Amino acid sequence: MENVEHSAKQLVADLKGQAQVDNFNQVVQFAKNFAITNALKHKALVLNLNFKKAPSEEKRSALLAQAFELIAEIEKDHNDNADSALAHRQKRAQEALAAHIQQVKIPDEIVFSTSGLTKTYKNSNFTLGPIDINLRLGQITGVVGENGNGKTTLFRLIIGELGNDEGSIDFPNFDVMNNGKINWPKAMKHIAYVPQELPKWYGSLEDNLKFSAAMHGIKGKDNQEEVDYIVTRLGLEEHINKSWSQLSGGFKARFSLAKALVWKPRLLVIDEPLANLDFKAQQVVLKDLRNLANSLRFPMSIIISSQHLHEVEAVSDDILFLNKGEVTYYGKTKDLGEARQQNTFELDCAIDAKSLKDKLSNLQILDIHHNGVSYVITTPLDVDYKTVLKALMDQGIDFDYFRNISQSVKRLFDKK
Repeated sequence: MENVEHSAKQLVADLKGQAQVDNFNQVVQFAKNFAITNALKHKALVLNLNFKKAPSEEKRSALLAQAFELIAEIEKDHNDNADSALAHRQKRAQEALAAHIQQVKIPDEIVFSTSGLTKTYKNSNFTLGPIDINLRLGQITGVVGENGNGKTTLFRLIIGELGNDEGSIDFPNFDVMNNGKINWPKAMKHIAYVPQELPKWYGSLEDNLKFSAAMHGIKGKDNQEEVDYIVTRLGLEEHINKSWSQLSGGFKARFSLAKALVWKPRLLVIDEPLANLDFKAQQVVLKDLRNLANSLRFPMSIIISSQHLHEVEAVSDDILFLNKGEVTYYGKTKDLGEARQQNTFELDCAIDAKSLKDKLSNLQILDIHHNGVSYVITTPLDVDYKTVLKALMDQGIDFDYFRNISQSVKRLFDKK
């Protein structure tokens, strides 16, 4: 087990040597490892955030002194209460286990459902539906399909911005029905919506986050704690004092997500959150969404649309594929392609289609076509990806990309 005295001395030495942001991150980790109370852990988190926002060297020096005091306080508290520290860790482990056992029941709790949901736009002759879906706590549902196929319309139906023409909508665990109709203002106390086209924020970014939390009953000290927590979790500390116009598209998306998450909604509806993010930021956001959905204390249901198919597949429990407003697939992501009659592969290479077909003539190829980005190859089920990959290499075909999409929603896009 890591020694608290040794860790404290090393941390103090690091801070005295060069008090940088990275060192203050270590103060937070030190508190996570050794602080017995949540109050001391929170103090470290706030101290770290304040150091990153400090406007002057004088303010940073004052915060550095507070850091030394906090380290000493954590060390003393840990040593004076060694038995309590052990009991505290054991209690936390028991609570985590109990919460995990309780979480087994979470997927059964449906927070939103539809039956035969339909919306028709008469002027454009476009109809969405019928749609039957169930959104459960602790689960992420990915909605995919080409633009103009009804993803945003579905989301606006879920949050009550649009009225459905046929079918029904229900929030089984929100207690929002009034004389057989949904009380939408009451329902929206449980639902957060992040649209693709983000509205401009006015005023301080931090004040906007505090206001969002306050509007959902989180006030006083708890308000600041929740704002600090979500800002730190999404890596927004260094941008908290900027104005909306000073943010890049990626950080506008992340701040909008923070505003939706700061009050812990039970249903998060998020339209194309990855569109303005670089690859690294996409991975961070997706990981956070997965962890938030799985939260032991505050699990939520998340429905997310995205054109980043592989990324949304990796994080989603269920997939809904829309084609011209109709549901082509709805079910478990892991079950995609289970009932397929053929295998499908993507290939990016420089040779022309005829040459590729000639070189792979010894394989049982059902079809080869180019979709504008890459070749799509379909084969019988007994021709697996290893067989195709070996044939490509045996024929000396240079390729930049090869992927088995037989059990990916992407194969539905490439159907001719």
